[in-house]
Amino acid sequence: MRQHPLGLVGLAVTLMLASLMVAYGMGKATKQVLVSYDISSPITLHEPVIVQFSMNNRLDEKIKFDLGHNRKSNFLIKVTKPDGSIVNVPPLPAEDVGAIGRVSLEPLQTFSQRLLLNEWYDFSAPGDYQIEIRLKTPIRTKSGLTVKSSTTKQLSLQVHLRNEQMLKQECDKLIKAVAQSSSYSEVADAATALSYIKDPVVVPYLKTVLAADKRLNVIAIDGLRRVGTDDALEEIISAAQSQNHETAAYAKGVLSRMKGSVQNPVLKEKIRNLLP
Repeated sequence: MRQHPLGLVGLAVTLMLASLMVAYGMGKATKQVLVSYDISSPITLHEPVIVQFSMNNRLDEKIKFDLGHNRKSNFLIKVTKPDGSIVNVPPLPAEDVGAIGRVSLEPLQTFSQRLLLNEWYDFSAPGDYQIEIRLKTPIRTKSGLTVKSSTTKQLSLQVHLRNEQMLKQECDKLIKAVAQSSSYSEVADAATALSYIKDPVVVPYLKTVLAADKRLNVIAIDGLRRVGTDDALEEIISAAQSQNHETAAYAKGVLSRMKGSVQNPVLKEKIRNLLP
């Protein structure tokens, strides 16, 4: 049967329109806000759990979003533990001094930061974890429109049995970052990650932090408190006798809260002599 000429023309027009629609769709697909969360897995037990959060603005206008107090408190986390039970983790409290969470991004700009998940949840047992993380506040354009981009991600984390060698390698890496980082925020981030290694192996490293920079003393003392061994307590007792009044006062406050759980009679006596 002979094809009618108009039929061929109509087919050609249809194909051209389809091509244009595909091209237009591809163009639109690039003009969006891309949000990503990347996690390092597997890790050994007590190693810091780090997520790299980033947001890339591919729109033609500025966007703004609010990460909350210290650029952390607006993240919500839900953890499925190795036994299958689910924990809806409370958000971090918006207290004390911290960075402002409001961020603006020009077109083609990217914002990135590391999130230390141990600040939200203590991954205290080996096994396979599922983590849901989301930003609870919307992304908006400069004109006030809400950007339709998902800020939620499902992450898998595998925690292996404790490996002291791997923990020492992580401590070495973090203490090097404390010593060599160019900005205080980077130094504080490394010291904080170190302070969340709840393992006796970290005690001499936190002792080094205490001696290196008085601005990090609160971070180091809190890390020693979390470890809670006799060696860690000895370092807090030593900090409570520091010539730096702020360090000594903070260490004494920590010891005051811990004294009821101390079992070692020698340490109990030392603490009793230090506290009013």
